[in-house]
Amino acid sequence: MKAGDLVMLSAYGEGRSDLYKYSSYNRSLLGKTALIGLVVRTETLTPDDDAYRFCNSENEKTRYYINWMSSDRPASRWGNRGYFSKTQAFFFRKDLKFVKNTK
Repeated sequence: MKAGDLVMLSAYGEGRSDLYKYSSYNRSLLGKTALIGLVVRTETLTPDDDAYRFCNSENEKTRYYINWMSSDRPASRWGNRGYFSKTQAFFFRKDLKFVKNTK
């Protein structure tokens, strides 16, 4: 996944309690369209970064910053809760999936 890719929340991301209100199922019940976003930046942590020591897997070492194409959108992988600065507004690869081409 790189900058410029279109993404949606994955099944894992939609299943998180913080992101459930943004799931495709919940949005369809409310008559809203699917949540689609654009990857604007990726960041890979290095051993010099302070947050690196809290990474438990390779998945957590790469952070994806998303601009969602809807006004009703999550600020980060924790929903809108715990969002205090732009450095916390990221998702992990496990939370996202590519948008499929439906031709």
